[in-house]
Amino acid sequence: MAAIPGMPETSRPEPVEHQRLRLLFKQAQTTSAVAVVAAIACTFVFYQASPGLAPLLWLAGVILAAALRFGLYRQFFSTDIGRRCEGDWLRWSAWTGAFIGVTWGAVAAIDLSDAGQHAQNIQT
Repeated sequence: MAAIPGMPETSRPEPVEHQRLRLLFKQAQTTSAVAVVAAIACTFVFYQASPGLAPLLWLAGVILAAALRFGLYRQFFSTDIGRRCEGDWLRWSAWTGAFIGVTWGAVAAIDLSDAGQHAQNIQT
């Protein structure tokens, strides 16, 4: 039987809970990377529309949140997930996901009142 990528090679099957956690964390890696790329693109538009510190601070917040999330992924995939209960992994994932959400919500704090409709549409 061929090994499934990302699955540990052992003689006993991995519990379903561990498989679900592994899938959750694997999918979340991609979404976090997309969030960073999208934030960089948005910051480019926001900075051109309203040069100042606010767009750069917002980008720094998104990158910090994503870095914490990537650190969690690294820890998850480099340790035996059974050493901690599933609830801990889910709680940490939820907290880092909420942090990313709050930073994306903070985009409304960037003052684009003098900017064109295009930048304001992206902001909302």
